[in-house]
Amino acid sequence: MKNKWTIAQKQVYNNHRYDSRFEAKEAMDLDLLKRANEIKDWETQVSLDLICNGYKVGTYRMDFVVYHNDGSVELRETKGLATQLWKYKWKILETMVKNRLEYLMDKFGDNEIKMTLIKQRDNWSMHKIKKV
Repeated sequence: MKNKWTIAQKQVYNNHRYDSRFEAKEAMDLDLLKRANEIKDWETQVSLDLICNGYKVGTYRMDFVVYHNDGSVELRETKGLATQLWKYKWKILETMVKNRLEYLMDKFGDNEIKMTLIKQRDNWSMHKIKKV
């Protein structure tokens, strides 16, 4: 069944179903990094609550959470097409990370949290968040 937003085809890698070949390739790359002991571990499809002013306003399903050897945590998203809804959710999550929201500290500990966006094509952009 085709989605009106994308032409991405579901892909299975290592008994897990990914939303696209691009996402499955990222999983393969993370497996290689883990085997080479360059990262400690990684998870896929981790659900994170989006919290604004103490209220849960939605949920974000992060493509990958990477646990680095230095203790830091990386929230890694692979994206082919950026919808407006996705952009809003990403901004909320980005703000939560920058403000070191307690919810994220409970989930990932007191480690540094980084966010990485991996674009399949560089034909769209994101505006930087600004403190008001």
